[in-house]
Amino acid sequence: MEVVCERQRLRQTLGLVSHVVPSKTTKPVLQHFRLRAEAGALTIEATDLEVAVRQRMDAVRIRKDGVCTVLARTLSDFVRDGESEEVSLRLDGTNLAVASGRDSGVLPTGDVDEFPTIPRFGEGEAIEIAGTAWSRMAGRTVFAAAREAGRYAINGVLVEVSGEQLKLVATDGRRLALTFIPLPQAPAGRRTAIVPIRGVEQFRRAVDAMGDPSSPVTLALGEREFAFRAEATEVFSRVLEGEFPRYEGVVPKDPPNAAEVDRQVFLQRLRCVANFTSEEARGVRLEFGEKNLRFSAKSAGRGEGKSEMEVVLRGRPTEVAFNPDYLRDAVEAAGAGEETNTFRFEFTDRNSPGKLLFGEDFCYVVMPIAQEA
Repeated sequence: MEVVCERQRLRQTLGLVSHVVPSKTTKPVLQHFRLRAEAGALTIEATDLEVAVRQRMDAVRIRKDGVCTVLARTLSDFVRDGESEEVSLRLDGTNLAVASGRDSGVLPTGDVDEFPTIPRFGEGEAIEIAGTAWSRMAGRTVFAAAREAGRYAINGVLVEVSGEQLKLVATDGRRLALTFIPLPQAPAGRRTAIVPIRGVEQFRRAVDAMGDPSSPVTLALGEREFAFRAEATEVFSRVLEGEFPRYEGVVPKDPPNAAEVDRQVFLQRLRCVANFTSEEARGVRLEFGEKNLRFSAKSAGRGEGKSEMEVVLRGRPTEVAFNPDYLRDAVEAAGAGEETNTFRFEFTDRNSPGKLLFGEDFCYVVMPIAQEA
């Protein structure tokens, strides 16, 4: 194998692929890239057995075809620190010779046969959406997935295709985020997959690496894996086993009280008052009045903070307390835009979950917390 690449482009490619390389593992080969030069392109692969990435680089000069595995960290660091605009990679027996201008090195290679098999992207039952649509949906849900080990089915994001809709749902048991987009064409029936957090985030990185993030990407839901293709990048994630909670019953149906709230003003007031909370007393009290929303919080050692803003309330004045981090996460994830400059805050009473609606396609449910009088 002998290849000459543009250094900055190779650096970006290695950076994208290296996100799935584990820092610690009992299988040393997983800390390697697999490099394959053939058909006028260099393909770089990596996997941690949960998520796998295949990235194709076409703008390279292939002087000799070949394949090898090499330590990902060492190659990435060399390419990052090289001085020249180009990098050459040449397989010499069991070593990979690398050079960039006056910098050069020799890296030992591994056994290619030990590197795990990475799937090929299948066209069956695939759907196509804009890359920006995926990034937006992922950003609105992945933050709400459970991070604690051992939560199994809720340690990921539910991807559901049904009724000509693509829907993403995530929950950690204390909050739930749900967003969807219409699909002009969708497979018949209902198909679901629970994608691990790392898989969802790697799909977003693939979109970010696209020349035009609004270009189409392709998704394929399988029984054991979820595949994602964006331009020259293919990402594969195993799907989590277990049954995702029946989220439809968690979303409150037509709460009697609702307030129209300015997104930016709400964030500013919430952050200000949250400064007076502590880890032991992580709650902000919201008092919805006919024309105003009052914020208050207090904790031992940090004192007491208050603020207020104007709102339009439909229903009965109500007081309810929430973890401010959970509210802030959702409002920030909604993003700025014509439909999200204001949001609808629905609630029943102090013991019932709050429901935040951002436009027509993003719903967030959050449980209240007990608050001392």
